[in-house]
Amino acid sequence: MIRLDGVTKTYGGFGLDVDVELGNEITAVIGPSGSGKSTLLEIISGFETPDSGSVFLNDQPLDGVSPERRNIGMVFQRPTLFPHLSVRENIEYGAAITDDEIRDLCKLLEIDGLLEADRSPETLSGGEKRRVSVARAIVTEPDALLLDEPTTGLDEPIRRRLKYELRRVLADLDIPCIYVTHDQNEASVVADSVVVMRDGTVLQQGSYEEMLESPRNEFVADFVGIENLIRGEIRETESGRTVVDTGVAWVEPEQTVLDDGNVSKSDVCIGIVPESVTITENTRGDGGRRTQTQPHRSDGTSINSIDCTIERVISERGSKTIFLDCGLSETFKAVVNSSVTVNEGDDVAVEFDGSDVVVV
Repeated sequence: MIRLDGVTKTYGGFGLDVDVELGNEITAVIGPSGSGKSTLLEIISGFETPDSGSVFLNDQPLDGVSPERRNIGMVFQRPTLFPHLSVRENIEYGAAITDDEIRDLCKLLEIDGLLEADRSPETLSGGEKRRVSVARAIVTEPDALLLDEPTTGLDEPIRRRLKYELRRVLADLDIPCIYVTHDQNEASVVADSVVVMRDGTVLQQGSYEEMLESPRNEFVADFVGIENLIRGEIRETESGRTVVDTGVAWVEPEQTVLDDGNVSKSDVCIGIVPESVTITENTRGDGGRRTQTQPHRSDGTSINSIDCTIERVISERGSKTIFLDCGLSETFKAVVNSSVTVNEGDDVAVEFDGSDVVVV
């Protein structure tokens, strides 16, 4: 376990102020550039000294302990391999595990062939260098492992494979693994839990699923992928249901979301993940406001609908990302199967269940 108690660090106009506890699991630290992610790693590893506060590893204070005595593995954005040593010699340097265990680890990381070929670092691709760096950090049997954007700068196919390989390898270590990334998708694949940072502070900590269901604020919601954020006013319908008036349509979240005590003001922000949106035919065609109570499924879940015009369609691998003008302050976004036929300029409706609406 890693614990930071009242840790602060100031650089000119930037200030880090963190209280956080990280267990024996993979924790992704996400946030925009300049949020303090790399500074957090540097303080944990001992390459930076905090202005105040303390860092604990397995309940032992690290105050005054030099980086080389902390037994913390570090994988940097730019792999640092010894150029005069072969791949095998780089990995075996400082190894605390057997040769068989090294071979098994390299097989998991798909670099076992590099050992047998006795390759040198200058002949390796970017992805191979990252894998070798990860292996070298793990074979020392560290008490914690820090990874600073280990897939940055790699080609997309290599990056996609590497994040799944890292998940498989890191999950078996049973030590704190701190994985810094700015990619929420990568965080959701690799990590057991997520820490969202902004301006040197921790905004929210928890599982990725928890943040999708209960983001603490609009920044967290947007950063974990709830890209459709809509402001509105809470209204009571004649039938006694509570809805959010967005100005172009009534949206009805699950009633438990609005009645759980967290929503006490009339002005709210709701969020919908693009992947939960479907595109349907616009049966109204007049662009008018939908101010009637939305229809419901047999289980009581509301079916929400907003009339829109398609502005742009981007085809990706297996999916289409659709940008829509729904008369809201921001462009609405839907991600649908690539088999869905849509064209720019089409008048359509977007639909989403009340169970897919979160109140931010």
